[in-house]
Amino acid sequence: SDSCTEIGKSPQTNQMAVWCPVENQSTSRYVVIETNGTQWVSDTLPIPSRVTALDWTFSPDSNRILYVTDQDTLAIIDSSGSFLELPVMSTEYSEGLFRRQLQWSRDGERVLVYGYGIGAAQCRLEAEIPCWLVFNATTGELLWKDEYFSGSDATFSPDGNWVACFYAPVPNTGYYFLLHSIISHKEELIFNDFAVFTFTWVERNN
Repeated sequence: SDSCTEIGKSPQTNQMAVWCPVENQSTSRYVVIETNGTQWVSDTLPIPSRVTALDWTFSPDSNRILYVTDQDTLAIIDSSGSFLELPVMSTEYSEGLFRRQLQWSRDGERVLVYGYGIGAAQCRLEAEIPCWLVFNATTGELLWKDEYFSGSDATFSPDGNWVACFYAPVPNTGYYFLLHSIISHKEELIFNDFAVFTFTWVERNN
């Protein structure tokens, strides 16, 4: 009957779950969506460790959630209630572009987000614009930010050490990808003659 914006610990799994309100003749009931995909119905919301999330994604180990708060900030919460706020303000989707704005690396050590950086994470000092940023998911340390300002989709490599971004220069002089190394802060340029707004990494066995 409404958006699934409540996140809290499930009494069945002791992990964070999503609580979705359902209509039941004026009686409050909720479908609880567990991280393993199972669902069940509860008559009450969880009281401890409950947060309101406008958008979210579960960590690979299902124990943490990267989410947009009701104040439009980004944060990480785990099943113990431990809370880590990131220096980023969320941004809305715009101009029909698809962006996976909240992403975890496969090992759960880093997060890739799109938004307005705050303080040292500010995307460009002379202008308030959003960009892609990578943070340590435990400490909140800023590891990388996109200096070229891609407005399209981006994604982690399988090992979490690279970020691929698509760019369309203005004025339009062609389309291209950049692969950004998170630690050594180097770039590798891959040219393309067509636009690709959504992409992913694959692992290939030689």
